[in-house]
Amino acid sequence: MQIEYQAVDELDFRLGLIELLSAYGKIDQKTNSLINRVVAETKLRAMQDALKLYVEEGQRMTQCELMQEKHSSGRIGGHMETSGYDKPADHFHAHAIVSGGHKRAYAAREILAQFNIRIDEPANGLWLPNYKKNLHLSPIFDCAHGNIHNKIYYLNITACLEQAMSQQHAREILRRVAQGIVSGRLPIHRQLRAREIMEFANG
Repeated sequence: MQIEYQAVDELDFRLGLIELLSAYGKIDQKTNSLINRVVAETKLRAMQDALKLYVEEGQRMTQCELMQEKHSSGRIGGHMETSGYDKPADHFHAHAIVSGGHKRAYAAREILAQFNIRIDEPANGLWLPNYKKNLHLSPIFDCAHGNIHNKIYYLNITACLEQAMSQQHAREILRRVAQGIVSGRLPIHRQLRAREIMEFANG
């Protein structure tokens, strides 16, 4: 997954560790295991720092800048994994709940921008099976990424986010919406009723 962060080249870092440790004796299996763990932990910390910076930068961006920011499925996927939400399987795609480019997502994206929430924050992300034909591989998922982008979906997402009273509230709504997409509680073929909208808004 793509995620922007400043880090020492992983190969250089690994070779440096090997050179340092080999100066005190031969590299055995236990030492190799230690090297792998240190490299993985260092990389994760760098990615976590990058994600924190990404979110913090959003607090200083104008609404216009937030609206114009390009969405990257690789970036939002990387952000989800960094926050502990791993890709379930190879046949999954990273889905932005509020789309980065679809014209019908404009109103919902305006709400995110109003609360300084960036398009590729993990709160706006969800892993979905890529195509309807693969839904049987993941039976807990009600819909696939390939058939979710329709008019009703965007109307429902916007109706839920219109209830947001703060940045934190908007993020909470996004997470409830994500759960609703997975379970089917958020329909993509009919509009939500007022009671259902309030359930997504208030939990």
